[in-house]
Amino acid sequence: MRTPLVLAVAILLAGCTQDRSPAPPATESTSSAVKDRAIDRTAKAMSSEDGVTVTIMEKPESVRLRRYKRAQDEASAPSAKKAVRPEVASTVDKLKSVGFPGLDAVDWSRFDEDYTPSPGALLEHAGLGEWFDAETGTFPNRHDVLLAQLAGITGSALDGVAFEEIAPKDYEADEEPYQLRAYADGKRWAIEAQNLGDWFDVDAVLKLLNAVLRDRGSDWRLLMLETQDQTAKVAAGPASVLVAALREGLLESGDPDSARTLGKEFEDAVRARLQGESR
Repeated sequence: MRTPLVLAVAILLAGCTQDRSPAPPATESTSSAVKDRAIDRTAKAMSSEDGVTVTIMEKPESVRLRRYKRAQDEASAPSAKKAVRPEVASTVDKLKSVGFPGLDAVDWSRFDEDYTPSPGALLEHAGLGEWFDAETGTFPNRHDVLLAQLAGITGSALDGVAFEEIAPKDYEADEEPYQLRAYADGKRWAIEAQNLGDWFDVDAVLKLLNAVLRDRGSDWRLLMLETQDQTAKVAAGPASVLVAALREGLLESGDPDSARTLGKEFEDAVRARLQGESR
């Protein structure tokens, strides 16, 4: 049935009079709310038990307790102190204000005048952060070594914890995961890590360590920071302090898988360029 002419004109005029102006831009309060929700999700993830199982079990004799130096002890080693640059001192004061511990004992005069460190770099210098390449270049990847390395930035919270990696049988066995384990206090914590070739599964590593920290009654957690390349940065501290640093804009949380994605994109681009030059 045809639409009557009068009704068709009315519909057309109604469409013409609709407000087609663009939606108003997000207000500052809206942006703040989005940021707060993202930080809340990050805080929740640091205490998540997702994927981690706990079993009453003593450490097998075959698993060696890897001795590591506490990174904070290295940072506070005595040295000939010089004047601290004002911009460095200002950022350190901000880190102190949100509650990062042990910063007064650190020599902050070691930074070259041509380099202005980020808050994350200052935490690394203070033994409260770790910066590493997410691509190992080897198989197996030795997640157990990375676990012990990151345990070293948590003060004494993970003292006496031994770590184990059970690798897949084959480098290309994508469907066969790594088994990562931590032993302490008559317990075994375990999680599966993806077989990503010669790349660490950083997400699984952080979940396992944070689970052990939580179950041992520690308020310390590990937080992945934002990077723009295939490296990974991790900060350590009391969970409330890490969240406060995020809210103050001192730190920005990162995606544990982004380093691998960016690294692979770079490798693919280089490979394509080389192939083009060889033609």
